[in-house]
Amino acid sequence: MKTLIMAEKPSVARDLAHVLRPQAKKGPDSLESSDMVFTWALGHLLSLQDADGYDPRYKVWRLDDLPIIPPELKFRTLAKTQAHLKTVAALLNRPDIDRVVNACDAGREGELIFREISRYASLSKPVMRLWLSETTPDAVRKAYAGMEPQAAYDHLAEAAFLRQEADWLVGINASRVFSVRHRQRLSVGRVQTPTLALLVSRERDIEQFAPQTFYQLQATFETVGKERYRGLWVIMGEGRTVEQDRFGTREEAQEHIHPLPRQAVVADATESAERVLPPLFPNLSDVQREANRMFGLTATKTLGVLQELYEKGYVSYPRTDSRHLTESLAQGVEARLGALQSQEAFGPAAGQALAHLGQFHRYGKRYVDNTKVSDHHAIIVTAKSPPASLAGPGEQIYRLIARRFLAAFFPPAVFAVREVISKDQQFQDLFRSTHKTRIEEGFQVLFPPSKESSEAGGSEDFLPALRRGDVVDVAGYTVHEGVTKAPARYTEAALLGAMETAGRKLDDPALKDVMKTAGLGTPATRAAIIERLITVGYVQRQKKLLLPTDKGKALVALVPDLLTQVMLTAQWEDKLKAVEEGRAPGGDFRQAIHGFTRDIVDQARTAPAADFPAAEIQSAGGGCPLCGSPLRSFPKGYRCSKQKDPACAFVLWTTIAGKTLTPLQVETLLQKGRTRVMRGFKSKAGKPFQAALVLEQGAVRFDFDAASKPAPKATKPRSRTRK
Repeated sequence: MKTLIMAEKPSVARDLAHVLRPQAKKGPDSLESSDMVFTWALGHLLSLQDADGYDPRYKVWRLDDLPIIPPELKFRTLAKTQAHLKTVAALLNRPDIDRVVNACDAGREGELIFREISRYASLSKPVMRLWLSETTPDAVRKAYAGMEPQAAYDHLAEAAFLRQEADWLVGINASRVFSVRHRQRLSVGRVQTPTLALLVSRERDIEQFAPQTFYQLQATFETVGKERYRGLWVIMGEGRTVEQDRFGTREEAQEHIHPLPRQAVVADATESAERVLPPLFPNLSDVQREANRMFGLTATKTLGVLQELYEKGYVSYPRTDSRHLTESLAQGVEARLGALQSQEAFGPAAGQALAHLGQFHRYGKRYVDNTKVSDHHAIIVTAKSPPASLAGPGEQIYRLIARRFLAAFFPPAVFAVREVISKDQQFQDLFRSTHKTRIEEGFQVLFPPSKESSEAGGSEDFLPALRRGDVVDVAGYTVHEGVTKAPARYTEAALLGAMETAGRKLDDPALKDVMKTAGLGTPATRAAIIERLITVGYVQRQKKLLLPTDKGKALVALVPDLLTQVMLTAQWEDKLKAVEEGRAPGGDFRQAIHGFTRDIVDQARTAPAADFPAAEIQSAGGGCPLCGSPLRSFPKGYRCSKQKDPACAFVLWTTIAGKTLTPLQVETLLQKGRTRVMRGFKSKAGKPFQAALVLEQGAVRFDFDAASKPAPKATKPRSRTRK
């Protein structure tokens, strides 16, 4: 008899086979040895059934049919993977298989994937759970030896199914009721809507922001030794805090400019050492934010690269929200440092880190804390080194993780911080001078200074050695004019951070504690949520910035507050956590979600219909290309708002030759009259092709010539020879 091991992806199945049964022979959908079979799921092989799968009448969206709450949710196969699903189900039920191992990704989603497939296959054989945080040989062997019965994870699976059911119920019903009520195809979701609300709220703050001019007064002082330094006029409060350092008018600032010559006295002079500890190990959000800030990578791209690095065994499991290691894992950090030491880029730094192992363990729970590791520990490098040929985003992200890992073994950076308060002897005005200089690099030697950081070189102003009571001359005054700045728009990095910490401002202490680790979405889903907002036209990406569209703003104004606030997610995560830990029955959560769904439908049904402004996209290229009137969206595209006028019947379908255009591609086509060459089109025979789209006289055609033209070659600049 044989054991069947099912992973989530082919690469992980191959890694497991390589460690557990290296002699296993490769087949089209599995690897097999004399006593083991390895197969994979390809992610989700099943999806929740669409509403019309329960009743054909749901194909048409009607208020009278809502809410749609099936007694039990059904699943459907996916056309692309249906054949593979049947093969996996047949393997699970093969007569010579007497035991099954669930080796899907260790977490709520991985558990869900396996349970969906096992239900589809009506699996009744014993199942063990293989829980992996990395795919190195030692980790695989240790996890395989410590497997537990699948039943130990039943509560986790129940929470996964409940979360899936709740998102389906709210998404299906809220999207339908708001779309029908307001005559506009809308997408509403438990997580995507409050995420959109963050962007809309920030944009509202920017639009309502009124810049204010302010003035600051700076004095220049000269010591007995003719050394000069500058100080900023301030009013000091208790505890060395600055209560005021600016004026509303230039005249107010000039009132504190007094005739020269005059003198001041050093009223206070302090010097202290500031220690900056190395950063914590990163979780997924940390890596995504840093990759976006440093390399301009989207969260989705970063997650894909991380997944590849994980599947190849170079880094630990990426979908984690933890920044700590377990005590048992911390005992094996030497091997990981050894792997870095063998790499040219990190050899010297890894050698220093090995010499500082004692210091790492003295940091205690800053880096190692079992209570702060749930499903997975922080993202760190493994004992397997990537090849020297690793390049592009893979190399960038690996280096980012490696530096963060090494930093934990380096000493703190130390800065000398000096502060001087100079006091006008006659008028008692106070002027504050500060100077910060790095005196020990510590871990910061691993992080080259960037444009966004000025700490590495200290402050630019010179500040001589001064003592309390020293008398200095006032050499002059300068009034500086400034203008207050509006809040910054969200970059993808900033939005990821806001989603992760979304619950910090909740008033309920219990829910606030839940949201410390939950946030909006999960580490695995935040990237997809952002991409979803862009796809449905609520958000547009402008370089690194994410901006809400008029459609997105209108939706947030339309839906009930509860759907736009983080409170809903906090309450759900609190209840799901209780189910996951076996502290609460899943039935209570299901009843609460059913009630919430009915409330949302009732509120939307009775609310007055809105004139949805986002239906018009006149901003895209000036509207209708034939008459200039605004365009209105409908489920399958855009049409001229004067569609009843026989002189203008412009229609732009958003699905062309099997490819659905994104809002950005539609805008480009309308604004520029053509798009770039795009892939994903299919001919009537089903063959894929690529082409550019061209808009001429209100009609869209393919430009195949653009697709066949080679990319222009870069030309080398001519060198000039001096005669």
